Amino acid sequence: MDKKIIVARYSEDVSWTKHLDFGQVIIYNKGQDEIRGAIPLPNVGRESGTYLRFIIDNYENINASTLYFFLQGNPFEHGVSFEVLQKCEHPEYFGKRYSEPAMGIYNKYFPVGFPSSKFCDMIFLEDPFKSEYIEIKYGANFCASGKMIKKRCKNFYLFLSTYLETLNPIEGHIMERIWSFILFTDIKDKMTEYSKLRKAFIKGSTWGGIKID
Repeated sequence: MDKKIIVARYSEDVSWTKHLDFGQVIIYNKGQDEIRGAIPLPNVGRESGTYLRFIIDNYENINASTLYFFLQGNPFEHGVSFEVLQKCEHPEYFGKRYSEPAMGIYNKYFPVGFPSSKFCDMIFLEDPFKSEYIEIKYGANFCASGKMIKKRCKNFYLFLSTYLETLNPIEGHIMERIWSFILFTDIKDKMTEYSKLRKAFIKGSTWGGIKID
């Protein structure tokens, strides 16, 4: 099975990636130091900004049967073990499971929580939050198949990326919690459904002799 490991790195020691022998490692580096072979990125958008960069830039070449590992620069501090990564042969969300209010946590960092439900209202056709509390795995470390990624259109990911263009956007913290909805559920999103309708409407359509595209 073809596997690719996408690593979102800032200042972490990523020497552990040299011991991954099961797939191609692609490191995106947002740090100021140079990592040989890594792809440099501006330090914006947290880890989800990095994941989206890979998906958007490679969307047309994403293979349905390939497994794509999306990992933090140090996934192990989020309860992910090296052995689990090595043995993973199917889509999986890594890390320890937690429960928190669906509307967002409240603490000294987020004194009024954050608008996760409202954000999802913008992108999904139905509310993914089925109860007052949701189970999450912090850190956004997961393995998804290309088929799971391609079930949503490229414009969906482009739309998400517009909210991840600053150093520490609130949407970065929301995205950390909703990748499970984006990739691991069958919840329909608004952009993909519109894209399907659009393709059907413009097929063979012309106006005044000009092809509609």
